[in-house]
Amino acid sequence: TSGALTGLTLSGGDAANYTTSGGSGSVTIAARALTVTAAASSKTYDGATTSSVVPTITAGTLVTGDTANFTQTFNNKNVGTSKTLTPAGTVNDGNSGNNHTVTFVSANTGTITAKGLTVSGITASNKVYDGTTAATLNTTGAVLVGKVGSDVVNLATGSATGVFADAAAGTGKTVTISGLTISGGDSGNYTLTQPTTTANITAVTATVTLASLMHTYDGTPKSATATTTPSGLTVDFTYDGGAVAPTETGAYTVVGTVSESNYQGSATGTLYIVPAITSVTGPANGSYRADQALNFTVNYSGAVTVNTT
Repeated sequence: TSGALTGLTLSGGDAANYTTSGGSGSVTIAARALTVTAAASSKTYDGATTSSVVPTITAGTLVTGDTANFTQTFNNKNVGTSKTLTPAGTVNDGNSGNNHTVTFVSANTGTITAKGLTVSGITASNKVYDGTTAATLNTTGAVLVGKVGSDVVNLATGSATGVFADAAAGTGKTVTISGLTISGGDSGNYTLTQPTTTANITAVTATVTLASLMHTYDGTPKSATATTTPSGLTVDFTYDGGAVAPTETGAYTVVGTVSESNYQGSATGTLYIVPAITSVTGPANGSYRADQALNFTVNYSGAVTVNTT
């Protein structure tokens, strides 16, 4: 750069014999050297090469008042480790950056990890208890969730299977899905989380057949019994609405209900307790006319209602 020279002075033993006058000349201002190195950066795949980390000035310094605008980018958008990061940018120094020479140094310190995908729209069918955890899936509405932009990622549902958390009857039971896969040009940038859904397992309807409904009074409780189809199921009984088996003579409404969680079914009947004949007395031994009335006395255990009609 060039300009006027001012402020010149003379010194020495003979300086008084001279005068000075202004002049002009030129000086050279060298650009300030900087080295900018890419900084380690990790991110989850987002379909872009941008890095949120600012590269570092590793040699030289900025003059007070100057500011830097440095960024760095990955060499490509894809998932990987030890990926190349390349810095770039300018210095705001009032001279369009010309007051600095910047050397940019790349580094293989970048990491892009796979983005997680999920799947929505898969349902499981309700079923009747069958002792297994197998579930039937409906994958018609399956949709990938989380894909970036126009990335090519395809969902395959052909091998999907579902299992209930357990085989027992219940509502809103968790069904775990497996066997879903992804493919396509960008699928390597993603991981797929297998989804879950819910469905019901309803109890099997069993047949209950009541038995032991007729008893003779003897002062002890009288209970009904039952057989079931399928066989061997536990049945609880009520007698006129109560759980205690009756003792006294009479007719009682019996309800037998399957009490196992995976089965449902009941039957209703009438249990009878009839009086027992304890003795019979009649006329003394002898000869009687054919038209002569004979009187007999029948004694029962328990109350008896006599119908004289």
